[in-house]
Amino acid sequence: MRFGTHYFFLALALAWSGTQVFAAQPEVQVIRNGQATTVSRPEQLVAKLSTLAESSSVSSTAYAATLTTWKELLASESHVRVLFPEPRILSLTLHNGEAQQPQQIHGLLLPLPTGEWPAHVFVNTGTKLISLTKFSPLVLKELVLEPDLQLSTVKPYTSLLPITKDGR
Repeated sequence: MRFGTHYFFLALALAWSGTQVFAAQPEVQVIRNGQATTVSRPEQLVAKLSTLAESSSVSSTAYAATLTTWKELLASESHVRVLFPEPRILSLTLHNGEAQQPQQIHGLLLPLPTGEWPAHVFVNTGTKLISLTKFSPLVLKELVLEPDLQLSTVKPYTSLLPITKDGR
């Protein structure tokens, strides 16, 4: 092969690997007040929502997750939904009082009800829906500070803003 042909194959390989990285990005949907919102930093939002799920200390699946919950929440006025093209591993509290367990997940859904806290974060495993609650207020605060969510000036989320790492 000639020298130029090496560059051609190198460029082709880089282009292909770039499309593979792009294709593997999670699908992020933010709906606020019935309107789709553009997400400027989807990877950061995905990380914060994943951390919120991992910070939950109580499984609420038995009373908060039904066969139709995911579909009903997608029809709600405000929510954040993440779908992973390839399953991700998160450490979740699946049974109250037990240590977190690694769980393969396909999606996350956080309802953002008007005038009240989200009671649960929902996790789609591909075969079942898990509901989690009692998440860290510090982690929720970091999510609230994401500008695309437009929550930092909305009650009750404004009450999170003064919270510091020592909990005050």
